Amino acid sequence: MERFHYTPREQHALVLARQLVDEVFFKGEVSRIDGLITESGSLRHSLAGRAQDRDGFVQMVRDFHAAFPGFDVIVEDSVVRGGVAVIRWTAYGTHGGPWLGVQSSGKEVTVAGVVYCDASEDGGAPRLNACWFHFDALSLLRQVGGW
Repeated sequence: MERFHYTPREQHALVLARQLVDEVFFKGEVSRIDGLITESGSLRHSLAGRAQDRDGFVQMVRDFHAAFPGFDVIVEDSVVRGGVAVIRWTAYGTHGGPWLGVQSSGKEVTVAGVVYCDASEDGGAPRLNACWFHFDALSLLRQVGGW
């Protein structure tokens, strides 16, 4: 059953998680990360070979935009409980640049993912303590002909 009333922490978690998906991942505005994640917060992703920190996340976003220019993201579902927001999304695009060592194939791709974010309660401006941004990188590699 869907809830209609959320705590302030839950509201912040959902808004900030959506901004991470929309502004940072979809639009590529990586400069927004510092406004969304606390200074000591963690930001992880599912792409092997990249650091599991802000720099690694920024590189993953840039790599994704270079490999699949003009991709689209659809938010399929979102739920929030106790300050933790979970968003399930699907991205659609065309392989137009290198992806994990595979040169542009021109193939249409679809990849599913989820972002899991925990909101801060430190009394300052609402931000996220931790985010885990995962997608099926192996499926994506197979779709472009790399496996």
